[in-house]
Amino acid sequence: MTEDLTIIDFLADLNVARMNTLEEIAMLEAAVRTEGVTVPGARGNVIAHPALAALATHRKVLAAIVKQLDPRSESTSEKARRAVKERWDKTKSSPADRVYVPRVEGNGYGA
Repeated sequence: MTEDLTIIDFLADLNVARMNTLEEIAMLEAAVRTEGVTVPGARGNVIAHPALAALATHRKVLAAIVKQLDPRSESTSEKARRAVKERWDKTKSSPADRVYVPRVEGNGYGA
């Protein structure tokens, strides 16, 4: 029962984080809409709006949160492990499938 409450608490915290991140994304997008994608820099030069970098970071965070909320999502290491296993299964063969090349001098396969 305690473990179930812990999972519920974890999911609730993720949902709160998701909502907060969505709100922050909305505020950053509003700032860019209002002020434009470029702003004057400290030396008077034109630079990209700092909110653009923050938006990119927030979107990555949101994607990670949503991925954690999806029970069907697979971690990168699990995907990599599965891909390696599939490659290995395709390349390995049984001894009966192997071709025997006798070692004969001059054929390039032996002494």
